[in-house]
Amino acid sequence: MFADICKLFWLYPFVLKVKEAQSLHKKLAYMNEHQNCIIADYKKEVELLREQLNQARIKLDSCPADIQKLLNENGLKTSVLEKQIKEVGYQYP
Repeated sequence: MFADICKLFWLYPFVLKVKEAQSLHKKLAYMNEHQNCIIADYKKEVELLREQLNQARIKLDSCPADIQKLLNENGLKTSVLEKQIKEVGYQYP
């Protein structure tokens, strides 16, 4: 019996190391899971920003057509006004 107790005491430091290793493993597993959650959040944010960027590019691409349309409308208004001025007979410088 004494020999069995001595064997147990001899193993005690190793048992402590195993428990410490298990505790560290548990902490590392939690940290790993937490980091994966953070990465997933960043991936969602990046995807959202990409979508916003694509929408901005689409709006920007459509701007030249809108500007050209406005210029044409203003040109028509200007030509109408010039005709009206000529009809009145005013000479502008």
